[in-house]
Amino acid sequence: MSVRISIYNKKAYREYTLYSKLNHADLSLVIDADLFWIEEDIRLKVETADGMWLIHPDEMYQLYYQDTGAYAGQGILLDDGLEFYIKTREGEELYRHVQVAHKQFRIAEESLQSVKEMKSGVISVGFSIGITDQVMREDILPAL
Repeated sequence: MSVRISIYNKKAYREYTLYSKLNHADLSLVIDADLFWIEEDIRLKVETADGMWLIHPDEMYQLYYQDTGAYAGQGILLDDGLEFYIKTREGEELYRHVQVAHKQFRIAEESLQSVKEMKSGVISVGFSIGITDQVMREDILPAL
């Protein structure tokens, strides 16, 4: 299954999508130190097998389950709605929220299909006109 990982802390937010077509792949997701205001880049070790994604532990970070605070020393198998956090060697915490991306894509496709079939939808048209004070005083107000 494709998985979307939201990564955030108090300074930044970023999403990554891990596609299910990458079967038996070993990847690294780079968490940029400059973007997240952390000491150094973090390379999350990610692996997929049979459509399931697993984040492996590393000496650069520790994995914890958000709901229990339990240490995940064997890694974390990514599942829909799972929340976990990573603690860096420096003690910085980065939070993750996992969503199954194909569910989000399916919902979007259904929404587009209903608009295409005109079952429902809203069309909005907007514009703005900039009026200077001079035009307002000399042309518009006298006409009113």
